[in-house]
Amino acid sequence: MDQSQIPPGSVVITPAELYAEVKATHLSVTEMRGDVRELTKIIPDHEERLRALEQREDSAELATDVQDHETRLRSVERARWLIAGFAAGGGGVIGSVVTKLLGG
Repeated sequence: MDQSQIPPGSVVITPAELYAEVKATHLSVTEMRGDVRELTKIIPDHEERLRALEQREDSAELATDVQDHETRLRSVERARWLIAGFAAGGGGVIGSVVTKLLGG
């Protein structure tokens, strides 16, 4: 097919370009396969550690502690946004007062 037979706006992909993309995809899949193999080696250890945590006698106490921490974090986050709101409002008021004082 020569240039005159290609419709305007068409994309032409040569066999060499296609081969390069297939090869790059193959390399990516090979890397991912290695990553998955490493992860499958780690998973049994994590599962074992989770089971040990679940079987601890103080797991109910840990759950209570976690809930307490969640409650405290939420109150800190709420306070942070409240302070930010007051700071923004105060900044606007101060800016307005300074503008009036300077004759703006």
